[in-house]
Amino acid sequence: MSIYTRMIVKGLSHIHRKEIAHCDLKPENILLFPSLDKESANYQLKIADFGLSKTKNEEADVEVWKSKPRDTSSYFSSEAFSSHIDAPIDIWALGCIVIEMLTGLSA
Repeated sequence: MSIYTRMIVKGLSHIHRKEIAHCDLKPENILLFPSLDKESANYQLKIADFGLSKTKNEEADVEVWKSKPRDTSSYFSSEAFSSHIDAPIDIWALGCIVIEMLTGLSA
């Protein structure tokens, strides 16, 4: 499990260095691919669906987020409902995903 968490962190680190927040990180937006490297994990993970992503300078449309289905908003931090967008929104969602991976229970 920790190797998969590291893959997600590596992807988030890359997009956060470019000052982009994903803003919709959830298990459905993490894709699994069979690994070509037999010495590493069985799967490679990739972050997908950047439809709601924002740069630090963009303001979020809070009404769009509030109207998202409940399963999506379960991964939002309280900061996600303000217009301030930054990396901690994704870090909160990652924490929710890790808890799901550990417990097998969805948010």
